[in-house]
Amino acid sequence: MAERQRVAFGIACYGGYFGWSRSGTAEEVAEAMGITAPTFDRHLREAERELFAGYAERRGTTGRGPREARTGVAHHPGLRDSAPSARR
Repeated sequence: MAERQRVAFGIACYGGYFGWSRSGTAEEVAEAMGITAPTFDRHLREAERELFAGYAERRGTTGRGPREARTGVAHHPGLRDSAPSARR
């Protein structure tokens, strides 16, 4: 995970961003990092993606298969077999 992703994730965790009654906003966390809110969001999403992918891989639940090749999105056996764009 890149340093900025680690920083974004750490500040979000300890800054209340993930709390149920969120005490920190993306704008506040971004300001603390000296970046814009969209940049913070990108760093955070990339960090989450890496963390969740690593967790799924360790648990043996990556679900990689034909759907991923077709859509770029991994399929998990517990999910319906429809492409994300088809859900509206």
